[in-house]
Amino acid sequence: TGEIYYLTETGEINKTDADGNRQSTGSRATGNLSYLKPSSTGSLVLVAFGYPQTTFAIYNLAGKTWQAMPAGTTAAAWDPNSDNRLVYLKDNGETSRLNLLTLADGKSRELLRLAQKDLDLDWASADLIYFKERPSAQTASSLRSYNLNTGTIKTGLSEAPALMVKWGPGNATGLKWVAELSIIDNNNRTLAGLSLKTIPSKCAFAKATTIYCAAPVANLSLAAFPDDYLKKELLFRDSIYTISLEGFTTFFNAEIQNENLDIEHLEVNGDQLIFLNRLDKKIYSLPL
Repeated sequence: TGEIYYLTETGEINKTDADGNRQSTGSRATGNLSYLKPSSTGSLVLVAFGYPQTTFAIYNLAGKTWQAMPAGTTAAAWDPNSDNRLVYLKDNGETSRLNLLTLADGKSRELLRLAQKDLDLDWASADLIYFKERPSAQTASSLRSYNLNTGTIKTGLSEAPALMVKWGPGNATGLKWVAELSIIDNNNRTLAGLSLKTIPSKCAFAKATTIYCAAPVANLSLAAFPDDYLKKELLFRDSIYTISLEGFTTFFNAEIQNENLDIEHLEVNGDQLIFLNRLDKKIYSLPL
């Protein structure tokens, strides 16, 4: 749709269109907001409240209505090709259960039972769902995938401290952080190492061969990274870099090096980059 929806700290649901114009939807979410995930068309938004005890609800932007996710939901992700389906993990005491929810009829179907808890979900492509462990420099984590067609689980990336991955469109390439940032293919093979000290969530995929990343201008001590950054106990002063899939890195816009920007939720929206600045809580846009 060319529109990006976001929550303000006061719970207002606003949107930015493809021309960078911002406006309120006239709706408000209440409670301790954690994060949101829009559906494939942006007409529905999955909203998470609270942390570490999180509850989930789906907001319909056109109808301005809320639909609660099943009680006990601990993580959820949209079908990348449909507004009608989500997968979610539900805590059933000793196990976590992966379920598929169809919104049209409100029915859930159990897909899988897992002994492990405290996982996040990423529905990366039509038939592939990733189980992501919470990243920490103090604990080794792994990345596993579940194939919806075959019902099989396999380990995509073996255990490593602070493991983080973000996949590009079609799951063809991704960005991985394990002590350093690198570009990987869909078989988890390293294509190129990158000198940027940043995490995948501060990056956005654009064209088939281009990635944009926000990274600190100054060198940082990363002893407690990413823990301190994710807990917002560490702030960056970022610039934005353009990266080719061959690993070649350049400044995207050298003029912003002197600005006070700690960039998160970087997105490509038409011919613009849009991001949230942690330091002043404002949404910014830059022309590509």
